[in-house]
Formats: sequence, C-alpha cells, structure tokens
Amino acid sequence: MTSYKLPPMYPGVLPIIGHAHLLIGNTTRLWTMVQKLAKQALDNGGVISGFIGKDLYYIIADPEDSVTAANACLHKHFAYDFGKPWMGEGLVLASGPTWKRHRKLLNPAFSLQVLHSFLGSTTSKQKSAEEIRPSCFIETHCFRDITAFGITADEDKDFNKLYMAAVDQILNIIAMRFSNFWLQSDLIYNFTELRKKQDEVVKVLNAMSTAVIKRKKEQMKSLPREEWEAQRQRTGIKCKALMDLLLELAEENTLTDKEIREEVDTAIVASYDTTSCLLAYIMMMLGTYPEAQEKMYKELEEIFEGTDRDVTKDDLPRMVYTDAVIKETLRLIPTGPVGLRYVDKDVQLKNFTMRAGSQCALLIYGIHYHESWGPDVREFKPERWLDPNNAPNPNMFAGFSIGKRACMGRTFATLSMKTTLSHVLRRFKIKADINDLKLKIDFLLKPVSGSLICRRLCSVYIYNLSLSLQFAPFLTDIQTSTRKMIGVLLFCVLMCLCAIWAWLVFVVDGKHKLPPIYPGHLPIIGHLHLLIDLWNFAKVVAMKAMERGGVLVLIMGYRIYYAITDPEDALTAANACLQKHFTYDYAKPWLGEGLITSSGEIWRRHRKLLTPAFSLPVMLSFLEVFNSQSRMLVENLKARVGKGKFDHTDYLRNNALQTFCLTAFGFSTGFEDKQFIQKYMRAVDEILNIKFWLQSQVIFKLCGYQKRQDELVKIVNDMSDKVIQMKKAARLNGSAYTSDTKYKPFLDLLLELSDDNALSDKEIREEVDTAIVTGFDTTSSLLSYIMILLGTHPEIQENIYQEIKQVFPTDRDVDKDDLQKLVYTEAVIKESLRVFTTGPVTLRYVDKDVKLKNYTMRAGSQCIILLFGAHRDPVWGKDVAEFRPERWLDPDTPVNPGAFIGFSLGKRSCLGRTYAMISMKTTLVHFLRTYKVSADDSNLKLKVGH
Repeated sequence: MTSYKLPPMYPGVLPIIGHAHLLIGNTTRLWTMVQKLAKQALDNGGVISGFIGKDLYYIIADPEDSVTAANACLHKHFAYDFGKPWMGEGLVLASGPTWKRHRKLLNPAFSLQVLHSFLGSTTSKQKSAEEIRPSCFIETHCFRDITAFGITADEDKDFNKLYMAAVDQILNIIAMRFSNFWLQSDLIYNFTELRKKQDEVVKVLNAMSTAVIKRKKEQMKSLPREEWEAQRQRTGIKCKALMDLLLELAEENTLTDKEIREEVDTAIVASYDTTSCLLAYIMMMLGTYPEAQEKMYKELEEIFEGTDRDVTKDDLPRMVYTDAVIKETLRLIPTGPVGLRYVDKDVQLKNFTMRAGSQCALLIYGIHYHESWGPDVREFKPERWLDPNNAPNPNMFAGFSIGKRACMGRTFATLSMKTTLSHVLRRFKIKADINDLKLKIDFLLKPVSGSLICRRLCSVYIYNLSLSLQFAPFLTDIQTSTRKMIGVLLFCVLMCLCAIWAWLVFVVDGKHKLPPIYPGHLPIIGHLHLLIDLWNFAKVVAMKAMERGGVLVLIMGYRIYYAITDPEDALTAANACLQKHFTYDYAKPWLGEGLITSSGEIWRRHRKLLTPAFSLPVMLSFLEVFNSQSRMLVENLKARVGKGKFDHTDYLRNNALQTFCLTAFGFSTGFEDKQFIQKYMRAVDEILNIKFWLQSQVIFKLCGYQKRQDELVKIVNDMSDKVIQMKKAARLNGSAYTSDTKYKPFLDLLLELSDDNALSDKEIREEVDTAIVTGFDTTSSLLSYIMILLGTHPEIQENIYQEIKQVFPTDRDVDKDDLQKLVYTEAVIKESLRVFTTGPVTLRYVDKDVKLKNYTMRAGSQCIILLFGAHRDPVWGKDVAEFRPERWLDPDTPVNPGAFIGFSLGKRSCLGRTYAMISMKTTLVHFLRTYKVSADDSNLKLKVGH
C-alpha cells in the first residue's frame, strides 16, 4: 500500500476554503503570493502542500522534482479551462490526444530553418522602430503580423491595437476568476457581470481572428500556388509561416476551421505577449546594470564590426553574452512563473508521492532561486551562463517551461530577441532602475505600469509610469447594491467558517499545548466584542496574563493571538517576530512603507540608512533648538498661570511639532500657522482611530470610511509635501543647508539618500510622515503624563526641582555635560513611561514556530506583546503599582532588557529614544524651574488611539 506522507503544509489554511483566501485580491497580490509560496517551499526542502477548497496541491520548487512532475503530469490544471471560451483546445490549454496530435502537426512551423527565414522580417521591424516601449503593451514590437499570420506589418495597425487591447482584457478576466475562488464555480460565475464581459470580449476576439483567417484564405485562393510561393519568396518569407501551415492542414481536412482559429489565438498570446514582456525586463536590467550593457555592446560591435548591417543566421551563435543576458533575465523574472498540472496518477518524487487526483503547482520562480544556483542566486549575473565548469543543470532553468510540454517557440523567442537587442543596443544606451518595477500576474508575469524608453541616440532613458490602472471597465459596472450585500454576507459566512476551523485546530487539537484561554470568548467572534473598550481590555488581559504565568491566548474571529507579559518571553517574541501585524497595513495609505509599518527587507534597508540621523552627536547638536523651544513653551504658558485648571496637551503638542520640524527638517518656517497645525493634528487623531469592525475592506468602503480616510490622508500628505518642497528649495538656494556640517538633520539625510538613488521620492515622503507622527506625538504625550504625575506627587516634584537647582544655579541653557547630571530627572521620565506606556501594546505576525519558556507559538498565529503588563510584572517588586522614581536609583532594579520596554523592545525598538530623552530633559528643566504644577492623576482617563 502506497504511503501518502504530505509535505509541510503552507501556513494559514482555513476550513472549507483551505488557502483560497490568500489568493483573493488583485493580480499584484497574486504575484506576491507566488513569491511567498516559493520562499516557503525553498525553506522546506523544495516541496510543500496546500489546499484550495477540497483540492490538494503539491507546490514544487525543487528542480529535479519539477522535471519529474512536469513529465509525468501532462494534463493541464482546471484553471486553464477558464481560457477555453477563447483559445479552445489550442496547444497551451489542450490535454491528452488533442495536445499530442496538434503538437506533432505544428512542430514543422517552429523548425530552425523556418525561424531563420524570418530574420529579414524581424530585422526590418527593428530598423523601423522610432520609439520603443519595453513593456507587455508593446504594439509595434510584435512579430505576429509577419511571422505567424504571414501578413505585412503595415496592414491594419488599428486592427492590431484593438486585438491586443481585447487580449489584455481577456487575460485579466482569467486571472480575476482564478484569484477569486468563488468565481471558479460555473454556477456562480455564469450569473456575474464578469461572465457577461467575458462573452463580449471573446466575441470580439473570435471575430477578429476569423477575419484574419478569412482574408488569408482569400489571398491564397486569389493566386495559383506557384505564384503564391513566388510572392512569399519576394517578401522574404521563404518557409511556411504558422498561418500557411494551418491553412494547408485545413485543406487536407487535418484541422477544422475552429481548430485553426484556436491555434491562431494561442500562438498570438504565447508569442508576442511573452516576448515583448521579456524584452521589457531585459532592457530594464541592462539599464540598471551598465557594466552588463557595456559588455553586450562590445560583443555586438565585435560581431558587426561597427556597421549597421542586418543580423544573419551565422551571427546568432556568436552572440554568446547576449544569450546569457536573455537567460539570466528570464531566470530572475520568469514571464511564466507558475505551471499548474493535474496529477492523473501517483507520481513518485524524491521524498514524497503525489497522489492521483491532486493538483501540482510547478513554481518556476522558485526553481530559478534554488540554492543550487549558488550564494549569488539573487544577483543579475549573466557570467554564470559562460562558465563551463559551473554550467547550470538544464533542469534548473525553466524559463520556457519544463518537460514534455515546454514551449515550442523557445527558439523563435531567442532568435527574435537577439535580433531586436542587436539593433537597439547598437543605436541606444539605456538607463533604468529595475528596483522600481512592480509586477502582476494576469496569465503572464507583467509590469503593473508601463516603462517608456525615450528615443535619443546613444542615450535612452527608461522611466516607470505612474498610471491609474483598472482591471477593466466591468469592475465598475458590477458595483451595485446587490453585489455589496452579497459581499457582506460572504464575508460573514467566511468569518463563521474560519472561527469554527480556528477552534478545531487550535483549541480542540490536544497535540498543541496552548496557554490558558482568556475567559469570555463567544462563538464565531471569539473575544472581539471585548475590544469596544480597548484600553480597559488591554489592562485586564495584562493582569490576567500575569496571574497565569505571563502568557494567555485570545481568539479574534478565526485568528489566534498569544498575549504576552512575561519579560523574557516578550523579548524572545519581539526578536523572533519582525513582521508587523496586519493592522499596521491600515496606516499604509498614509505612512506607506515607512519604518513603523514596513517589514522584511524594506525595513532592514531603511533602518540601516536612517540610523546615522539618530546618533548621539546628532542629537546633542540639537540642544540649542531644544533650549529655545523650551523657553518658548514657558513663555506661552505664562498666560495660564493662576487661572485654574486647563488642558495643557495642545501647548505641548504644538511645541513638540515645531521642535521636531526644527531638528529633523532644519526649519519651522511656515508652521506658525496655528489653523494649519490644528487641522493637521485633528487629521492625525482621526486617522489613527481604528475600530475592529472596520477591518473588513468591504465594510470599510460600504460605511463611507474609505472616502473620509482619503480626505485625511490628503491633509497629512500636504504637510509632508510642504516640508519636502521647502527643504528642497532651501538646498537649491544654499540657505539652511551646508554639506560640510558636522551633523545632518533627518530630512537632509533623506534628500542626500535620494540624490544617491538609495531612496525614491515616495520613500522619502513616507519616512517624513512616519517621523512626524512618531517624533512629536509620542514625546508630547509622555511630557503630558510626566507633568500630571508630578502635579499629583508634590514630593517628587520637589525632588526633581532641587536636582535642577543644584545643576543650574542660574537660568542658563542646558548643555551636553548637564544631561548626565540629571539623574533623578531621568528616573522620573523612565518611571512615568513605565506607569503610562505611550505604546502599551505591540502586535506582530508569527511567521514561524517560536519557542517561549513554556509554550511554542505556532506559525500563522498572531502575537500581542503587552508592554503595560511587562511594566507591572512581579519582577519590579511589591510596589509595582506605585509611581516611585527611586526604583531607578536602586541597584536591585531589574536589569532584564525585557522588563522595561517604554521605547518598545528587541530589534524593532524605537530609533528615536535618545532624541526623546534629551528633548524631555531639556523641556522639564526650563519648565520646572519656572512653574509648579498641580494635578490629579486619578481623574485621568486613557484610551488606545486618539
């Protein structure tokens, strides 16, 4: 009996739907999912498993297993059937006897002799190009007019444009249907507007390809065969093009008219679209790596001896480096990143057996990033193809698919691209940045936005276009109230199913030891109903966690959360789980991929680039600003002296914002406008409010919050845009900036990184937005708490006043030597931050199993580090609930780095802690030697958010 041991399961599986929810979204999200699957497979031996509904998938990135699976599984996956209304039983979609018969019949059209005969036609296309668009929307750069249809390129250019626009639409429809699992059912799909749109587009495509075939037939019938052959010789087409071969097979009754049309449609999408996309990527790679472009140019100069002559068949084998560039580009950016097959029989892989009736996903992208390529696998290195001692295993390169169903047109593609590149690079020099390229999958891997090469001899520039893209007009047509209601109902049903699954997998499954579950969870929603009063809920959970050993479990819908207060476990979790929780994505329309919201490689790169702006010498250089701003705050508060209680937060926030602008941006001109500042602060307060029932994008839009969010984001973006433009203007005219200063304010560093192309303009604005909200809001909030606590505890206020008087006998400013002497002042700041943690909770996604002291957090779960709880851990002593700065002067105070996490903890702790400490010390010195505070913290009511 065969043993069907499953490969490791991809995390995030849900009941009923399996992993289908991970595919929901646009075609860009689909590409992101493919990358994640590839990484997971490569990290787990090359093969993992997953479920989409009831279907089991073997996801393969191992080169050897991929060849085995590709050769054994010749039946295409059912998703390819979504293209059959258009391409029918064409070579790409057909299976079984139909595929074998058509492949055998069409092979002669792709022989080397036939392809060499096209050299004249492809060369003429390159020479006539006045402007080149290296994207998958290339119009003048397809070869199908001559090589496939056998019709001259000047015929019916409008016809070609209309046809390609329709092709783009149908491919988008196919991708949409695959990525939205409920549309895979014909029962549901047939009642949607998407099906109606598909029928309209297919009708157009069929009519157009039928018209081409009809015209070709008429041309062939209008001339005797001998004269027709002679005319093909005169036009440079010496062998039978695909269309000619198809029509001859029709005359012999080998293929029907329907089969001809299907093969024509298949040939079009499989030829011009893939070739043009790959040409776009090659040109962007060459523009990004000028040394590779120069090597390729020298090779072409050597072959063509500085002339502008055409490419001949003898030139092609000599283009060795050009061939290496093509292959290396296709390795890094495979135009067909995934191949899906149906497993119709048991297939033995190296370590697993794929069971009959399952599905198989061949991750071409993963194969191309396999460790077998060496440690430089992620680098663009054409030279790897030229080293005979380290020549890649043929199984490792699947750029033209793999196995028996590999692409018939690989020779055509290579020949045509070599010809194109030889003409382009002899005339133009390219500049580009591949790092700005964003991709999507709609049948093929394509750029989200086009790339434009401006025609300038020997100096060609590629720019990414910021386009307002939509999948197709039909997406707006189906936004009716009925669809909205269906969307809400589907979401609710999905939540119910997910919650049941979460309960079964995490709670009932006794194999996985769980921490105690926090009481009060309800069916379906778990503890979600307790989030209405978020701050009180956080406090109560923290206290309960401390009673139960420092770790609890919460259930939010179908998600499992580990709530942690134990200092050691908190530090372990913070260092192991660097990926932010999905709620941080809600701020991305505003903060983008800034330091607070980003994860992975973007966060690491930005953190490394921005760390110099927060060094101690830079912070100390801001003392002059801190002193002057503190004096201004003291002056502004004079009007409130002796007039009873008042809200001091607005004074502190305004002052903190201006202080931050002066230190981070080098100026505050333009921010004295109180109305503008108040409008900005109100926008920040409103945009930071998150309600759990709005986590669904469907509900968020239906309730009208999306529109309001867009308005608020515009307000805060206007602020950052104003800052950046003013700083750029100051740099241009030489004011407020000198390159030889001993420190660089935050924005100066950002703009210098922009000059060095280390950061894009978009990244600069995102980091400015992040810096503003984290720079002034947290500092002003903590100062507010400190003053309330000092007003509540007059004896502590007296102690700090005496220290200040001792350090500052006069009214002089604070200097760097004074900061170390303010020992009690620092103790007050830390104790205030322990009692009133400005960031009481941090959320992380658990992307791998993490071992705590007594439990293991499962991959795919969520983690809540309760800073409020860690600050009240028994390690602080019996007086943990008291405000007692003296504990920081006691050598017995805990030194565990996980016990005090006022500035967060672990690898993602706050970069600006030194800035905050110096600025607050300076402010308190000026404030407390001028005023005495009265307050009562028992009346203070807190909330999470604004």
